[in-house]
Amino acid sequence: MNNQNDPLSNLWQSQPVQSIDVKELKALWKKNRRKQWLWALSDVIGLLAGVIMCGYFLQTEDNLFRQIWLGVFLVLIIVVTPWSLRLRLASLRSNVPTNEYLGRLIQQKINNICIARMCIWMGIFIALFFSLWSIAYYFYYQPVPYEYLIKVLKGTGLIAVMSLLMGWWARYEINKNSKLLKRYQSLKEEA
Repeated sequence: MNNQNDPLSNLWQSQPVQSIDVKELKALWKKNRRKQWLWALSDVIGLLAGVIMCGYFLQTEDNLFRQIWLGVFLVLIIVVTPWSLRLRLASLRSNVPTNEYLGRLIQQKINNICIARMCIWMGIFIALFFSLWSIAYYFYYQPVPYEYLIKVLKGTGLIAVMSLLMGWWARYEINKNSKLLKRYQSLKEEA
């Protein structure tokens, strides 16, 4: 059968082809770089503020369990921030050729998903650590149960709200970046 008379072949060839617009890709790349640099700046500011606050409270606090709590936060921010920065800046080198923009955008979306998942796991870790810390604090200091219960409920409420907000934000980011990742990967496959 002649391909020119084949209706299926004609239909297939008449399908619109999504082409890559270089100007749009360059604009996306610049916007993504700007966002990632701002996020990296916020990570560094958060690290500095966290280290200063934890350092100050560690020096002024005389309660062993509060010092342990602050020490764990200090270690957490010192370990997590460089990892987060490495993921943010991994695909943001300057002087990138135009043909690498799409690959770099794909890599950054993968990195953004990793960062969002890390936020979820940090929320879980903090909630579990607070639970263990609260139990150990109670058995070590044996505070007045009613006063201690109020303090634990306040702390638990704050951690629950913060963890839920962080989890909601992370889920939103994972969904958004997953959709963009699929879109960019389909563009790369077509190219």
